[in-house]
Amino acid sequence: EIMAIGFSKGSREINVMHSLLYRARTDKGLKLLDEEMTAWKDCLHRYDHVHGVKSVKENYSSSYLPIMAAIPNLFPKLTKRVFVDYVQNPPVDWNGRASQEFYIPKNVDNELFHLAHEESPYTMASHPHLPVYLTGFSKGIICAWKFEDSDEKIVEEYHTSPNYAINTGKANNIHKLKFNYYGDKFAASDVDGNFYTFRLDRRNQSTSPYVLYPKASHKKTQDFEFLNQGSVICSTGLKPVPHLSVWDSLLPPNKCLVASADVGGSLCVALPQYQQILTFNPKSTTWMSIYELRMQKILETGQLKDERVTSVAVNKTHDALITGDKDGVVKIWNVHNNYQLREKINAFGGAKKTKVTHVTTSFNNSLFASSSEGCIKLLR
Repeated sequence: EIMAIGFSKGSREINVMHSLLYRARTDKGLKLLDEEMTAWKDCLHRYDHVHGVKSVKENYSSSYLPIMAAIPNLFPKLTKRVFVDYVQNPPVDWNGRASQEFYIPKNVDNELFHLAHEESPYTMASHPHLPVYLTGFSKGIICAWKFEDSDEKIVEEYHTSPNYAINTGKANNIHKLKFNYYGDKFAASDVDGNFYTFRLDRRNQSTSPYVLYPKASHKKTQDFEFLNQGSVICSTGLKPVPHLSVWDSLLPPNKCLVASADVGGSLCVALPQYQQILTFNPKSTTWMSIYELRMQKILETGQLKDERVTSVAVNKTHDALITGDKDGVVKIWNVHNNYQLREKINAFGGAKKTKVTHVTTSFNNSLFASSSEGCIKLLR
């Protein structure tokens, strides 16, 4: 399993199993001893020399404990950290074409903004089926990359606005990226609250968004989720007031808003099989709200003052909700049992508490979390 990690000095790709087996650690296996690689290509080829070895002892000391960490000087404290993962065996055919056609690098002629793995991304997202991941940058630029591509060539470049080259402000910095379940569409939002959807089909016209969702009453999008195969999307935010909107891109622009509610948050997740949208507001005592799509109303809210959620995810079977908070604690909630707490993991909440910056589950339901001090842990 390969992971792409974004931080202040760019992005890196890490082989999770090799990192667990071949990194030098303390006797308990909880802290890394060998230095981190400083360049993307060095990190990509770190374990080339261990392929085909007969014994782990011929390399670094091994540890099977489920934990990973990064040296702090490579992951500075006051920066964003996100990571994604992908299945190493992609399908032969996808979306009616050979899957390789979707990650052959394209010649990108952009002298004004040359992008590389050393550029710091604001957000990332991995394709659900192909070895491709997206990175969001400033000026509304989104780049698609192929995992383990030594040539470091951009597969495709997308733009939220045709005037990206002359936009020198921060209004178009990409804040969130997410694919739909099938992977033929993805959506993006910027720090100004604008919200866009793109098609992934390698056509030249698809490098621009095919839908730009209006900011109704100046409401800014902070998070969003696909509710079906790609045409219906929900968006939420807290500015200027908490809000939740459901959009249908197949309808005309003046009719695409099909539902709304005066509740919202900076984070959200969707549970389509339950017809529910969960929103999270870390600044309110109402830490979680459950919106019922069929009845178009709020079912209930969680009134817990100590839940300062900073990241949220659901597992692949949608029976567990995972949250990370400002105290470095990761919690697993039982979806089937009215979101009762199932497990509490003190991931980064030691003597010096650091907030959880990102939680995610991989295709085999492994649970990963990262902290504000640049530590990444495999928790399950």
